[in-house]
Amino acid sequence: MTDEIAASYAHCRRIARRSASSFYYSFLLLPKPKRQAMCALYAFLRRTDDLGDSPAPAAERREALVDWRQALVECQAGLYADPILPALAHTLRTFSIPLEYLHAVIDGIETDLKPVAYESFSQLEEYCYRVASVVGLACLRIWGSIHPSAERPARQCGIAFQLTNILRDLGEDAARGRVYLPREDMDRFAYRAEELKAGVHDERFRALMRFEIERA
Repeated sequence: MTDEIAASYAHCRRIARRSASSFYYSFLLLPKPKRQAMCALYAFLRRTDDLGDSPAPAAERREALVDWRQALVECQAGLYADPILPALAHTLRTFSIPLEYLHAVIDGIETDLKPVAYESFSQLEEYCYRVASVVGLACLRIWGSIHPSAERPARQCGIAFQLTNILRDLGEDAARGRVYLPREDMDRFAYRAEELKAGVHDERFRALMRFEIERA
């Protein structure tokens, strides 16, 4: 490992320790190479999420994500536009993590730059796959659980986690123009996106929540 890569891992570790709450302490249970890799993966995800959720106008955030995607591609050739990237590139090589997983994360974050509305659960499921399931699939590579039978549970776990996050943040997201609940589900319970934004929590809303919680 070069000094540049070692310094990059140290930088990623500081990011994870500063911002990952209990996640960071779970990383400490892993052998050092895997612990370092988890910090590098976390640092990439943290940076991507921060670029998407910054207070800058949507057009600037979109441009920043385009630049970040290009930096991700270039780091595979040894060109590092950010101190996170030497460690990330080393992690991707060492654990054979497909680059498409990280591109999928950026794809998912980009969808949040405009008002969000989903017609069907299959559309929402694809979003959950991009921002959550691919993270689990990448983690499997680091942890060594590479048997194909592990992939479907990892996908489903990511979807369940992300759906739980969505249900937790319904009001906050609705205020930002993001209604993740599928229209087909709201129609099932005769509940409207406008009522969600207005904070209507009647029996229809509670029935809808029971349905979504059971799904998760």
